[in-house]
Amino acid sequence: MARSLNDGTGNAVLDSVPTHERRRVERLLRPVTLEFGATLQVAGGTTQSVWFPTSGMISIVTTMSDGAIVETGVVGKESFAGVEAFLGAESAFLSSIVQQPGSALVMNATAFRAESERAPALRQAALRGTMLFLRQVTQTAACNARHPVDQRCARWLLMTRDRAGSDSFPMTQEFLAMMLGARRAGVSAAAAALRKAGVIRYRRGRVDILNAAALEHASCECYAAILRPVPQPKRSARAKK
Repeated sequence: MARSLNDGTGNAVLDSVPTHERRRVERLLRPVTLEFGATLQVAGGTTQSVWFPTSGMISIVTTMSDGAIVETGVVGKESFAGVEAFLGAESAFLSSIVQQPGSALVMNATAFRAESERAPALRQAALRGTMLFLRQVTQTAACNARHPVDQRCARWLLMTRDRAGSDSFPMTQEFLAMMLGARRAGVSAAAAALRKAGVIRYRRGRVDILNAAALEHASCECYAAILRPVPQPKRSARAKK
């Protein structure tokens, strides 16, 4: 790799690992570009890779029997995509697609499992990343069941803003409706209300957030809940040695 991990990768899971362990991990990683709309993993397929985003965002989605796709979680530089591989699953039970373009470091799933057993700090970091993702998935499920589409829309825009690292990012209302599992008309009405209030600007498949504080106010409790720190995973007796 051209860049030394001593300088940091931009991914929170990898960067929380001490330098001496990251040196071993470095040889197993390869940099890739995350292209918008690219499918990284298909439900039912073999878990071949683990992705550590350094920018951009990956959507974790479920496909229903009628072909409808619903987003169940997102992954950015705070975590990693491929928790099934870390947990030892041979096949994926969720699909992953790139929602915001960016970059990532990729590791072979088998190598990642072996290295996480060998390197206690990497395992602890991966456990924390998994806890972050699971907390987000459960909160998203509760949000989709209990909160109106306008609040869910605001939450989604804030979460995307955090992971895109910018107040401006690509988005279509059709794609947003698909991710939220909501009707296009409801999403269009929610976006129109935010635009009229001066909170966002939407044009040519791109959204600009003009007032982040107002967008947080428009969101439900779930955005703040997802941001809360997760407990530090308990170290195993083996890891303490």
